[in-house]
Amino acid sequence: MIFVKLTNGFGNNLFQYIAGRLLAEHHHKKLILIPPFKDYYALNDIEQLNLFYDDICYDIDGKKIIRIQDNEYLLAYNKQMRNKDILLDGYFEDYTFYYEHIDHIRTWFKIPGNKNKEDLVFHLRTGDRLFYKAHYDSRGNPLVSMDNIENAINHFKYSKLYIVSDIPKWQETTINEMKKFKFHVNVDPLLSIDIESAVDYHNTLIKGFNKYDPIIQNDDIASDFN
Repeated sequence: MIFVKLTNGFGNNLFQYIAGRLLAEHHHKKLILIPPFKDYYALNDIEQLNLFYDDICYDIDGKKIIRIQDNEYLLAYNKQMRNKDILLDGYFEDYTFYYEHIDHIRTWFKIPGNKNKEDLVFHLRTGDRLFYKAHYDSRGNPLVSMDNIENAINHFKYSKLYIVSDIPKWQETTINEMKKFKFHVNVDPLLSIDIESAVDYHNTLIKGFNKYDPIIQNDDIASDFN
């Protein structure tokens, strides 16, 4: 069997799933997903995409399974691994793993047609990412500044810019207001930046993107997107 250890985050899970399914098909084995916790929210997203898997489990005997990490992934395709149970434990986001299989991978998904080739979509992920210390330098400055983002956007030619975000409301906030924000996961205090830096970064992003005159009907991201 091919066991795939899912981490917290649906974007990560897509890479992990694809890595596991390709390997399972190669060795003609069952594909078993291991969610990070009970009632994991992203399982619903996987099911909505009609992505096939054989089963879900939460506990495995690690002594009888070969653990494969990112840098070992291609070795898992060797013939001698065919009779082994394998656990994929990593992110597997290296596009070179999938380049030769891209047409086959596309058959697993319902790909929508191109409605407009002149639109640019920017995924502004905040949530728990606002608080991770690893996303800031030693002085508390974000590693990806608004200037970096604007520079990247300016490299594209587009007619409309769409901003997809998990920010609860498209407005500047305060420390007290941010303490009330509820995201899908809490950050370990030992890994977290101070909340003042998180608020400053949040507000800098809002002010920066407001230069593009976003059309926001209700200040509610979900309502506007729908």
